[in-house]
Amino acid sequence: MRPNNAAPPTTTQAIPKPPTDPIVGPLVGNALQIGVEAPVQAFMRLAAEYGPIYQIQLPGSSPIIVSSYALVNGICDQACYDKFIHAPLANIRDFAGDGLFTAYTEEPNWHKAHQILMPPLA
Repeated sequence: MRPNNAAPPTTTQAIPKPPTDPIVGPLVGNALQIGVEAPVQAFMRLAAEYGPIYQIQLPGSSPIIVSSYALVNGICDQACYDKFIHAPLANIRDFAGDGLFTAYTEEPNWHKAHQILMPPLA
């Protein structure tokens, strides 16, 4: 999702990825590089090597890791993003109205629900 007030990117750059083992990599991805003894230190080591944003391969997922304060702060800025209503919710909206999950960001009911739910989650 692109921030709603941001211009489209003019250039793209691949997110760096640590290599996986050619033999067990397809099964475990980078899990062996992270380990279970000191995963935080492993993520810090990967950030030092690949930069403040990198992607790892795990069984069943490919999370993107963001490790710099500036990038995390930008990602967490809720004012920059719009809520996206997927097609199934848009269909429900036709008969259910603009509820918590079906309201668009600019609608009053979304703001009401957001103000009620966010303080306990923040």
